[in-house]
Amino acid sequence: MKKIIALLLLFTSLLASPFVIGIMTEQRIEDLVAQYRLSTNVEHIEIDIQRGWLHSEVISKVTMHLAELGDKNVDLTFHHNVRHGPVLWGAQRPLHIGFADVQSELILPLEIQDQLSAVLDKIPAMTLRTQLNYDGTQDSQLSLAEFHFDDQGTQIIIRPLTLIVHGSLLFDRIQGKLNWQGVTFITAKQKLTLAQSTAQIDMQEESAIWVGDMSWSSDSIQFSNSETTLEIKNINITAQTSIDQQKRISTTQALKIGRINHNDMAYGPATYTMLLNHIPLSVFEKLESIQNNIATLPAKQRTQAMQAMGFSMFSVLPDILAAEPEIEWRDILLVTPYGDVQGSLRITLAGLNERDMLNFQKIKQHLQADMQLQIPVALLSSNDLNKLDQWIEKGWLVERDMMLYSTLRMIDGRLTINDKRIPLPF
Repeated sequence: MKKIIALLLLFTSLLASPFVIGIMTEQRIEDLVAQYRLSTNVEHIEIDIQRGWLHSEVISKVTMHLAELGDKNVDLTFHHNVRHGPVLWGAQRPLHIGFADVQSELILPLEIQDQLSAVLDKIPAMTLRTQLNYDGTQDSQLSLAEFHFDDQGTQIIIRPLTLIVHGSLLFDRIQGKLNWQGVTFITAKQKLTLAQSTAQIDMQEESAIWVGDMSWSSDSIQFSNSETTLEIKNINITAQTSIDQQKRISTTQALKIGRINHNDMAYGPATYTMLLNHIPLSVFEKLESIQNNIATLPAKQRTQAMQAMGFSMFSVLPDILAAEPEIEWRDILLVTPYGDVQGSLRITLAGLNERDMLNFQKIKQHLQADMQLQIPVALLSSNDLNKLDQWIEKGWLVERDMMLYSTLRMIDGRLTINDKRIPLPF
């Protein structure tokens, strides 16, 4: 008898689970909508939830203000088909355990549909599937089919792409992978193609910025017209951003290229790495606050405020200088048939007192720079070749075996190029 009762309780709980999960899913949707309402671009959100036992239907209508469309409001409608857990199936997924599966469809306003139909061969099919997990995270997959744009002699072919994203409910932590088959732009005189590309991201929101890692790679970029053919192959870009204990941001960006074919010439590989260290988090927080305040202004005042934002940028300069910023370019390399282009540059600013932040003479005393450069003479343009003797005579360049070299240093307010003192104009 106890076994029968236990089986009945288990069966009842399994039967009731989808309905209970439907109630919990409704709450998660409402929590998410509450966060979206905080966006400065969202004017209004209306949600209609029809909850069932195994399924729910959710219609969300969002009114957004987009300055890019001439300060107009755009009404978007999303239709979500929600399948309740704990046992889930279908939607091109195997049988699995989860909180809920959501399949979403965007319904564009008729005006926008008419505008797209005028320039596209078809309105592209877009599929968004999301799995809500018990730990509060969610997995989403966005698929976009190929479509063509053709207008006034310009043809654009957008090839299929797939985006997979894993993130928290509020998307303050995101891991994602993009796989894109590429895009081609064609006009009467030229053609540009971005071949198959992939991107990966693992980022977390920290106040006004995102920290973490990202990368992008592409098989090739090709450009051609009646005079030039250019192909850049095996491109890879990586970036890392972090915050130290003093709330200073550091970021590293690196580029690697396998080969560059330009007309009948071949170059490569090519590399460079850029590092930017010790930028205060407070700078980004201040700029974000300024932008949020501007977004709340009427359209005319918003334009004027954006034009005056340069003064706001100047106001954060003391914060940047006080954090002892560093910028560095290293591993600069381009292999050419005439010899290698190589270089490095490092600029630091340290030891300024607070009262000296806007004193240019003091800044000059604390500024340090170190640059190394080599470049083949054959890569200079005809205009540069006319000035080459003058640059060598001044000591700015040293020529040896058809290669040009230069070393620049600045320390204690003194600038030297190839160990020759160069007077500063300030």
